[in-house]
Amino acid sequence: MEDTAKQILTETYGVSVKGITITEKISKNKYKAIVDLTGDTAGNIIVQYVPSTNKVYVNPE
Repeated sequence: MEDTAKQILTETYGVSVKGITITEKISKNKYKAIVDLTGDTAGNIIVQYVPSTNKVYVNPE
């Protein structure tokens, strides 16, 4: 899931992601994560993974 989230962040937001660390499971497929951006400080995001479609949503409502 981390790789998919990195790919989505790069393609959608044009940011270069060094790593994603899952820090907390919020619900079944929703997690809190810290994103380490290349050349920038880390930022907290919420990542939601939908297994049926194999998609990752960043900061879902």
